[in-house]
Amino acid sequence: MQFMLNRPNKMQEEARAEINAHPEWTDVEALEAAKRRGLRFGPSNKQAVLNLIPLKELSTFFGPLRIKRTQFTITSEHEKDAEYSFASLSWYITAEEVGTTHALLIFVEPFGGHIVGLSEGDMQDLLQ
Repeated sequence: MQFMLNRPNKMQEEARAEINAHPEWTDVEALEAAKRRGLRFGPSNKQAVLNLIPLKELSTFFGPLRIKRTQFTITSEHEKDAEYSFASLSWYITAEEVGTTHALLIFVEPFGGHIVGLSEGDMQDLLQ
């Protein structure tokens, strides 16, 4: 099962464009640019992001869930190149489906803290 909203909000789109225009920036500089564009849930706001995840409601569909990993990405691992969109600005939260080998990957955009994607799969595949 997979659901993805591939339409970033205006603030996220503008922040990504600014970061992509500056491949020489460090992650610290890119994060500062995103904050100027309205980033509310950056890497220092992990607990606030986790508080936004409706685990009880998601458990209705996927069974009991337990958070296994939470990761914020500023830029992708792809080589920084002005011709390639490398700005990510996303939260990736992996929740284990308790008692199974499955997990749910939850994508959260960091400007409004909205869930923009869900992907269910094998735990080992999602943790790579």
